[in-house]
Amino acid sequence: MTQPTFDFDAVDGGDDSESALTPQTSASDAMGRTDLADAPDTMSIGEAIRAVNDALHAGLGGLLWLRGEIHNARVSRGNRYFELVDDAEGRADVRQRPKVSAQLFAQSYQRVVPKLERAGVRLGEGLCVRMRGSFEVFGPSGRMNFRVVDVDPEFTLGNLAVQRDALLKRLVAEGLLEANAALPMPLVPVRVGVVTSPDSEGWRDFRTNLDESGIGFRLHLARAVVQGANAPIQVSRALRRLADRRDLDVIAIVRGGGSKSDLATFDHEYVARAIAASPVPVLTGVGHDNDRSIADEVAHTACKTPTACAQVLIDRVRDFEQQLDRRSAELGHVASRTLSGCRRTLDDHGERVQQLAGAALSGSRRRLARTSHELAASSRRTLEAADAHLSNRHERAGRAVERTLRDESRRVDTNAAAVWRALPTALARARHHLDLVAAKVAAVDPRSALERGWSITTAPDGRLVRRIADVATGDTVTTRLRDGRLTSTVLTVEPAERDGSDGRD
Repeated sequence: MTQPTFDFDAVDGGDDSESALTPQTSASDAMGRTDLADAPDTMSIGEAIRAVNDALHAGLGGLLWLRGEIHNARVSRGNRYFELVDDAEGRADVRQRPKVSAQLFAQSYQRVVPKLERAGVRLGEGLCVRMRGSFEVFGPSGRMNFRVVDVDPEFTLGNLAVQRDALLKRLVAEGLLEANAALPMPLVPVRVGVVTSPDSEGWRDFRTNLDESGIGFRLHLARAVVQGANAPIQVSRALRRLADRRDLDVIAIVRGGGSKSDLATFDHEYVARAIAASPVPVLTGVGHDNDRSIADEVAHTACKTPTACAQVLIDRVRDFEQQLDRRSAELGHVASRTLSGCRRTLDDHGERVQQLAGAALSGSRRRLARTSHELAASSRRTLEAADAHLSNRHERAGRAVERTLRDESRRVDTNAAAVWRALPTALARARHHLDLVAAKVAAVDPRSALERGWSITTAPDGRLVRRIADVATGDTVTTRLRDGRLTSTVLTVEPAERDGSDGRD
């Protein structure tokens, strides 16, 4: 896989003039040759180098196109020095591949820069390129070099595209393209692992947006270079380190924009496989203009920029908060309706109990009055009968009448005493029944609880406060007491100490 852009280090060294490739006559040549050097079959070093260069130009036809990978690149005074290494497949070890030293001088580089920039290509370490130039042996060093005068950016882009398509086909065949996307996104992704360079603008934009949201995101940074020959290895290792933590909700890979070759890291197989193997969703926030990288294809969620990546996380948490608010409001409405229904039911029961108690008391009074009337009538009838009997027997049995009168008098006294004894019992039974009914009424009457010293506290929206979760610090609550109401502001909310139970109510 082609490596991303390598920023050339400014290293001084080597001749920076194009004329440096032209062999020069040595001082000893200017002073004259020895007789041995004048032998017809003997060439000087300079003559031999010129002959070799003439043969190279004649044999290769002057300028030619070479294909290879850039390695060991450096910059000196505007000139680019590097090695072009054979890019043949199956020979991964760069040291074992054929290579040639190459130079791209400042004047030629300035000519090719515009078309490189238009194509989104920047020459970098490990990049596969097609360059036009000529072979020459440099006299002072005796080394053969390839002097570059032109670069074909379309070849580089095509090579990147071919490698990208081949990797996509392998990932699809192995079922890895959708592996990370199939993972569920957490409802509240606040524990975020981040793979990026800590000195990059992308990291600063991502972190600033999360900080300004006011949400308590917890970020865990895994440092990695995101551009250059070592970037794919560092990014994939950083991903695996974060995946091994097992305490993260998501992982975000972020970096700012760049050329297509700069972003080649995110088309690398190492990075793609590390994303597919992640046990948590991976979000990419890489500054692509139009194209999607393979990392975007494999990731759970692909974003255009680090800022957009941060916004996805913020929106996810905000959506959860809104859902929670809606559910809380719905629960409040249900609780309020339920409480209102209970109050109406309690009022209905209270009225019914009062009606039943009044009816029972009225019935008891009527039964008591009827019993008293019947007893009085019975007494009168008994007395009248006795008087008649005595009158009829007065003449016939004086002494018997007196005895009978005494007996009847006792019977009257006994009956009267029985009547008066039964009267309190009946009254007590009626009062007892009335007291039971009144006790039932008092048991369900909230005023009774208030009279016993209890209080009823309601939240600002009228909901009954049953536990500390029903209020928050700063809420204004109303407390109803036996002799009035009071209004309070909640300063602190402290849970009760647990006694070793499982914490459930």
